[in-house]
Amino acid sequence: MQIFELVKKLELDTDFNGDTYRIQLELYRHASTKRKFRCRLWRIDFYRSQPSFPQDKKGKPRHPETDEAFLVNWDFLLSKDHSLFEASSIENALQIVMRDLEANLNQPNRKK
Repeated sequence: MQIFELVKKLELDTDFNGDTYRIQLELYRHASTKRKFRCRLWRIDFYRSQPSFPQDKKGKPRHPETDEAFLVNWDFLLSKDHSLFEASSIENALQIVMRDLEANLNQPNRKK
C-alpha cells in the first residue's frame, strides 16, 4: 500500500473560457519517498437542494433549501499526468503544477 499525505490545499478563483470558477488544488506527498507527489484538481460547484424528509402534515419538507458544495474532478486542466511525479520539495512540486495549470488556463476555447 502506498500512503500519500496532504501537504498543501489551495483554493483558486480563476477565469476559464470567459467564466469564473473556484478551483481547489490538493498536493499530496508520498509518506516514505519525500520526492514523490500527487496532485488533484477540483472545480467547486454549488447546488441548491432541499431534503425531502422530514415533512409536515401537508407533505411539505420541514427544512429549507440549502446551497451545497460539490467537488467535480478537473484534472483535465493539467496537460501532464500529476497522479505521481517527482519534485525536490513541496514548493517545487507546487510550482510544477501551477505552471502547467496556468499554461492550460491561458489557452483559448479549451473544453470544460
